[in-house]
Parts: sequence; C-alpha cells; structure tokens
Amino acid sequence: MGIDFGEMKSVIVDINGQKKKIFKKNIIDEFNSDALKIGSFQADSETIRCISAVFDLEGFTLFCSQTEPELYAGRFLKDFFDWLFNSIKVETISETFNDGYELFHALPFYSKFLGDGVLFIWDTVEMDDITQHNLLVSLSNICDNYASNFYPTVKDKYIGIPKKLRCGVAKGSVYSIGERNDFIGPCINLASRLQALPGITFAFSRKGFNPEARFEDYSNIWVKKQIVIRGYNFNEIIVLPKLDFSRMSEEDKIFYKDF
Repeated sequence: MGIDFGEMKSVIVDINGQKKKIFKKNIIDEFNSDALKIGSFQADSETIRCISAVFDLEGFTLFCSQTEPELYAGRFLKDFFDWLFNSIKVETISETFNDGYELFHALPFYSKFLGDGVLFIWDTVEMDDITQHNLLVSLSNICDNYASNFYPTVKDKYIGIPKKLRCGVAKGSVYSIGERNDFIGPCINLASRLQALPGITFAFSRKGFNPEARFEDYSNIWVKKQIVIRGYNFNEIIVLPKLDFSRMSEEDKIFYKDF
C-alpha cells in the first residue's frame, strides 16, 4: 500500500545537546509523485477515441453531512457500486450462451471513483454507430433504473439516500497518463459538466453522434436542445430523454433553447 504520510512517526534525537523531533529521511524522500500510483510519467501518452460517461449521485454531499458518516457512507457506496457495475453488465449483454455472451456494445476499459460519482470510458475503435447508440440507451436505462430498481432496495437501510442518479456522456479523445493508470481529455470534462446541468437525469453531447438517423422513433424518445455550458465559449447541442425534459420544472427548462 505504501506509506500513509498522515500517519508518519517521528523520533526524538539529541542534536548538539538539544532534543529534536525529526522524521527519518527515507520516509520524507518517499513523498513524491509515485504516491499517485499512476506509473512512469516518462511513458508516451496514448490517444484513444472514446465515449466518456460520468455518473453522479445527486445530493450525495448532503447525504454524507449527517452525523457519524463513517457508519453508513462506505456501506451505501458498496451497495451502489455493486449495483452500478452489475447494471452495466446487464445492459451490455445481448444474449447468453454456454460459453459466453453476445454483447450490445463493449464494456468500459476504465473506471474511476470521483468522490460522489464514477467515470467510465469506452474505446470506440471497434464500436460502429449502432453499438455506440446502443450504449447511449444502456446508460439512460441505468439512470432510470436507479430510481425504480436500486433506490427501493436500500431506502430502508439508510436515511437521506440520493434519490437521483445523473449521467453525462460525451464522445471524443482521451490521453493516457503514466502507464494507462489515468486519463485526461476534453470529453471527460464535458461529460462531467453535462451531468450537472439543471434538472437532467441523462444527457449526451450531439457531437459525434447521429441519433436522428439511428433511432427510428427518435422524436418520441429524445429532444435536442442548445445550452450554454460552464467553461465553454459556445452553445452545445445536447440530447435529453423527452420524458425527462417534460418533467423538468419551468425554472430549469428556461436554460434549454430550441433551434
């Protein structure tokens, strides 16, 4: 696990007749960028065409502001993570055979806990347009299933559980850091900002997708809007579930502009 630098032990030594509390050099010297556990920063960055999705538990900070969070926050997250990863597997599997599975789309190659949500990244190299749009449906379904499936199973175990799971999705590129132990990229930033838009449960950036052509009943399922996103100079075209938009408050709807 390495050294816990918050728990370093000091020693008392005599230096020129004075008692000094010191920390051993070998311990202090180990405090460096290796503590990030990313690997060698000398490794060339790899560019990966991808789809990034950021899931966020709305109200998780408030949930953790109750007394004695150490008694429930970790247990809730374990329940949530187990459900979330299993949900992605369930949504991914198209058909089951004795020796394996046929998939609607690939599984994500990377996941990372962000403090109140989770980042997932899918490599799109071997994903055609159909499988990429299948993935959008899967992610939207997971957000819906949080409220209808997961929340009812845990609401009697904890107080003040987040009632809503949000997800933002963006397509683009990511760049590996170290030995593929972390990734950066504008599509991650955009996905994170999309999940934080007013009133949304699920939203994806229109860039790189063609939902109008890929969904026969597009106009019955999705609604396309323009919105100003924090940190971006131009309006972004985003796509939301039509039912979600219809349920938004009027105060939230004013942020979303028609064409």
